Amino acid sequence: MNGALLVLDLNGYSQDYDINGFESLRDSIAPEIYGHKETKDSIILISSQPRNDNQNNIRNKSNIFLIGDPGVAKSVFGKFVNKITQGSMYVSGSGSSQVGLTATVERIEDNWMIKPGVLPLAREQAVIDELNLISEDDKPKLQEAMSEQRITINKASIHTSLKITCGVFGIANPIQGNFNPDLDLIKQFNLTTPILNRFDLIFVIKDSVDSEKDKKIAEKMLEREGSKIKVEYDADLLKRFFLFIRSQSNPNFSEELNEFISNLYSKIRKSMNGSSKIKINPRFIETIIRLSKASARLRNSLEVSKKDIFRSFEVIRGTYLNEDLPLLNELFELKDFETEEHNKRNKHNKYNKHNKHNKDLANSFNDKDKYKINLEVNNILK
Repeated sequence: MNGALLVLDLNGYSQDYDINGFESLRDSIAPEIYGHKETKDSIILISSQPRNDNQNNIRNKSNIFLIGDPGVAKSVFGKFVNKITQGSMYVSGSGSSQVGLTATVERIEDNWMIKPGVLPLAREQAVIDELNLISEDDKPKLQEAMSEQRITINKASIHTSLKITCGVFGIANPIQGNFNPDLDLIKQFNLTTPILNRFDLIFVIKDSVDSEKDKKIAEKMLEREGSKIKVEYDADLLKRFFLFIRSQSNPNFSEELNEFISNLYSKIRKSMNGSSKIKINPRFIETIIRLSKASARLRNSLEVSKKDIFRSFEVIRGTYLNEDLPLLNELFELKDFETEEHNKRNKHNKYNKHNKHNKDLANSFNDKDKYKINLEVNNILK
């Protein structure tokens, strides 16, 4: 595929997402796993977010935490994120002391040297499996990395800090075996409150008995065994697409949308009661901003719209937060947005991202134009 056609195809995928939302990409995300649409949708969004901006102290990356019963494919999600994200690294909490999660200082002959771990080395995404098994020494460093986008080193003659540009995709099993919805997460996963508070989205994946769902899971596993799983976008194409999306300009919020988010946040805060396990604070607004900007990037838009806010809440509906905030759907008036989305999809039901017009347009470029586009694509995909 020449560079011109590749750029047009990638823009076509953005147009497909603009019209059809997460459905345009969802089935290609961890295709061997049945269901879990909000978890898959969150992967689409975090894969579209640029690195953290250390210079201006801005966290662009959303941190995701998958928790729940063992044996429910949480690690499969993590490995898929690692597979489709250039600049990501995968580590297990149980082996992080050997590999290095944060950073250590080692003495080599007469000199002390810093040995950076996964968090400083991963440019885009650090996938941490068995997060509940990380060492006590690493916990305060992980907290600093997630909140301040740096790790401070003060040991021997070394006094410095390492920049963190990646997001954290954490995975954990309960220390007592099975997930208990009546116990708080701190006791179940051996993590501190400050670390848990740095996760934008927490998904609880349960091993519940459901005959229809269990049948679908078995069918999907048999398809995988027989190599019969077919996807529209393979992992390599997704890696290229998300790399292209992350390279796009930063979307902005209009004054009207700022007011809309402010009013929404006020309503949600007012609806919370004293018995809530989760407290809604200004970090919730930051989560909405990060997710909405990712959605706008996916649409290749320079401005965030209400559509992007809606899609952010589509993802939030599937998290641990929504279990403690059942009025979330009503507060956001999701039905109005769902109707709007449905109408737009019907209006564009003849859209085809691989249409002949795109190919003709690619072929119409002269050699000079193709040369410029090839340079742009090659720079992005390096």
